[in-house]
Amino acid sequence: MRVFTQYYSVGKKRVITFAVFGGCLSVVIFFSLFIFSPSHSYTRLYFLPNSSYLEAITPGLKSLLSDAFYIQAILSLSDRFDSYRKKVRWIQRIFALSLVLDPKMEDNYFFAGVVVGNDPPSLKAGIKFLKKYQYLNPDDWHIPYWIGFDYYLLGDFLSAIRYYQRASLFKSAPSFLKSIQPMLYYKAGKIKLGIVFLEGLLSQAKNKRDIRWIRKKLLWLKNINYLQERKEEFQALFGRPPHSIEEMKEKGIITHIPSDPFGKGYYLDKNGCIKSRF
Repeated sequence: MRVFTQYYSVGKKRVITFAVFGGCLSVVIFFSLFIFSPSHSYTRLYFLPNSSYLEAITPGLKSLLSDAFYIQAILSLSDRFDSYRKKVRWIQRIFALSLVLDPKMEDNYFFAGVVVGNDPPSLKAGIKFLKKYQYLNPDDWHIPYWIGFDYYLLGDFLSAIRYYQRASLFKSAPSFLKSIQPMLYYKAGKIKLGIVFLEGLLSQAKNKRDIRWIRKKLLWLKNINYLQERKEEFQALFGRPPHSIEEMKEKGIITHIPSDPFGKGYYLDKNGCIKSRF
């Protein structure tokens, strides 16, 4: 009976301690998540609990709190702020807390790293966020892919290629991460690098389907590179760029215009670069 009484007493103390801790934490979260709404007339108070406190929470509560912070971050997407930069910073702080509690929650990375980006500063903030918290979930190919996607939207195609290549190395990564890279080399004006990349893929390819699309894109890039080199030859001979690809044929610089394996054809744009019609 005495043992039971002691056990009951200790258990009661634990329950009380847990209840007090949970109550205090609930108050903090309540104030940080709900009280300071932008719909009110008073000044917004930017407050969130320290992540080190959240790490000490029992595993059973972590998932629940992670969802709570995630929901608040999603709701904050429609809030009004003095500037979009402040809005992005605040939302990313909430998503970061959700990640500390549940590092495997992909939506946190996606919304904080991609969805918030609608101009160069916010896209760069998204890249910074993804790079900072990638260590929490290093086995997910989505994160380097989303970093590459942000770089693509910024027009930094070579950086996009670098992160697409990293993402493509994951076993679970889809095949399009490799097939899209030649287009990025094309957009970056690095045709020869794209050719080298495809030749490397072709030497390792075993699947017949992969071999077909690699050869097709390799022919496409080689045609563009060929026409670009003949264009430069034309300019060296005549002291001016050609008006069109057809003029290069008329002047004898090329014997024929190569066919486009994608069926749309090639042309010379206003900047004197060989382009492909899509």
